[in-house]
Amino acid sequence: MRLLSVLLFAILLAGCEDDQSDTTPPTVSISSPVSGQTVFEIVIISVTTQDNEGVSRVQFFVDDSLESTDSDSPFEYTWNTTQYANGSEHVVSVISYDTSDNSTESQPILLIVDNTNACPESVDVLSVDYDFEYMTVIWGESNASDFGSYKLLHAEQEDSDRDTVVTVTEIGITSHQLTEFDPTHPNYFWMMVSDTLGLHSIGQPLSNQIDEPPAEPVLYPIVYEDGQFQITWSQNHDDDFESYRLYESESPSMGGRVIIHTTTNRADTSFVQPISENEIRYYYVRTRDFWGLTEESDIQRATSYIVFIENFGGDEDERGRAVKQVADGGFVVVGHTQSFAADNSDIWMIKTDEYGNEEWNQTIDIGLTEIGYSFDVTTDGGYVITGEGSGEVILVKTDLYGNEEWSRHYYGESGDCGWSVIQTDDGGYIIAGESWSYGNGRNDAWIIKTDSNGYQSWNRTFGGTDDDYARCIRSTGDGGYIIAGETESFSESESDVWLIKTDIDGYEIWSQTFNRDEDRGYSIDVTDDGGYIIAGWTWTGTPDAWLIKTDSSGGEEWNQVFGGNPNSAGAYSVMQTNDGGYIVTGYRYDDEIWLIKTDSFGNEEWSYAYGSEEGLCVQQTTDDGYVIVGYEDVSSSNEDIVLIKTDPEGYTVSSQ
Repeated sequence: MRLLSVLLFAILLAGCEDDQSDTTPPTVSISSPVSGQTVFEIVIISVTTQDNEGVSRVQFFVDDSLESTDSDSPFEYTWNTTQYANGSEHVVSVISYDTSDNSTESQPILLIVDNTNACPESVDVLSVDYDFEYMTVIWGESNASDFGSYKLLHAEQEDSDRDTVVTVTEIGITSHQLTEFDPTHPNYFWMMVSDTLGLHSIGQPLSNQIDEPPAEPVLYPIVYEDGQFQITWSQNHDDDFESYRLYESESPSMGGRVIIHTTTNRADTSFVQPISENEIRYYYVRTRDFWGLTEESDIQRATSYIVFIENFGGDEDERGRAVKQVADGGFVVVGHTQSFAADNSDIWMIKTDEYGNEEWNQTIDIGLTEIGYSFDVTTDGGYVITGEGSGEVILVKTDLYGNEEWSRHYYGESGDCGWSVIQTDDGGYIIAGESWSYGNGRNDAWIIKTDSNGYQSWNRTFGGTDDDYARCIRSTGDGGYIIAGETESFSESESDVWLIKTDIDGYEIWSQTFNRDEDRGYSIDVTDDGGYIIAGWTWTGTPDAWLIKTDSSGGEEWNQVFGGNPNSAGAYSVMQTNDGGYIVTGYRYDDEIWLIKTDSFGNEEWSYAYGSEEGLCVQQTTDDGYVIVGYEDVSSSNEDIVLIKTDPEGYTVSSQ
């Protein structure tokens, strides 16, 4: 009975205790920050909460997401806002729990995150320099009180993705050296400064100065002497110089080139290359720097052919009209001189060796004012010269050394001139020129045949009532003659190139005219196919050089015009070359001596200009080069004879 009473008392006591348990929740509010506030970096969210029995914990929510639980008073949450976008809005609330697990949720607050001004001040890269070992990047020092680190960023282009080069955690270290780098292209660097919260800023980029290629070397004109090419070039003064390489080729395009000399000595700027006679080579030098950048010189052509440019003259005017290579390999030039004349002008003969060095010269005065226009080498080893003497056709015979043996002149009233002479098969001579005295009036083309002593055998005139000229005469295979000149009498316009074929006695067999506008013919050669090649001028606004190829009957096969410049050009001399093409000389543009090489159809293969004024005669030489005679201005008051020897491709000494 006593045990039952005890149990009933315990049950009654337990029911009384349940009726007295805690059901009152705590009070809670966010004390700071206040709703609507803009916050940045680290924000401490403070809570005011009370409970009759005590608070066990407080939960902190951001945007309904539980971020933290604090079980110790004061109840706070350190909120890192750096992970949120600037300008973003966030709802913050808390729930407080008492020891009986009663809970109360606070009124939420709205906070605005803006870390714009919270990032550390940016730092710029100050310099990017390099030497042969390192590329050194230097940046400014950060003034951030909460400095975390420097991060050096790199990219090869300013707008491309950046890589991290190095991270530095000591604020006083403001430089870094790279051992692997390429300064031949841009290397952009940025400095990222971060604080302890991870906020960062990036400064302005800076690129290295791109390494320039070496200064362009200059390969100087190459001199041939004593079986060697003397090759020299300019010295490189760049700090990063590495080497010179000298290349040689047999092609002007440097195809198949080979390295013949390499040096790392910047002062070593010459090389001697042994070479055989009559060879042509091409060279350039390449400068290389430490970084592998290179620069090439222009291509220089070198020739071991005999080449030269020689002038002959005095204080007055001289002109060279005709040139021939003679048996000893030297050259004979005929023209006229005023500087050394007995009167106003004398015929002047000059003999040179194969190198253009004068061996002798002769002035020929027959009592007139003489000009020598043409000559031929005679079978006895001497020379025969024609020209003009005070308005008369003259013919002078000399010995091997230019000493006069006899002279003749052929004249009428006045205005006669001999332009061309050749020795004929019978040992006599035939002259082509012009006569005012004979014919149909005004100037007529005139040919004169003489015996071996210069006495006239016969003469013929060709022409009409206007001016007509015979400029050049050659023998033909049938024993007759071919004459080139110009005609106004039979012209379609002002004047035409005129081609006349005669028999052995000088009687006309046929004639042909060639017209473009105002035209002149100066030179003719008999071609291998029995036809003819004529050189002269054609006027189409300004003069141009004109080349005409005919068959054996004078029918035109083709013609080519050279010039095409607002300034003038003209051709005075032509001959067929050993390869079946043609070589032409005259002048172009600003009074330059002009040499043109064509193929067998008159298409230009190459051309070169030399000196000033005009080339009046060209011949192919025994080494397949060319010799030109003419004249050039040596001062404002006088002209000299100029003699030019080239190699087979038209090159001569560097003064061209």
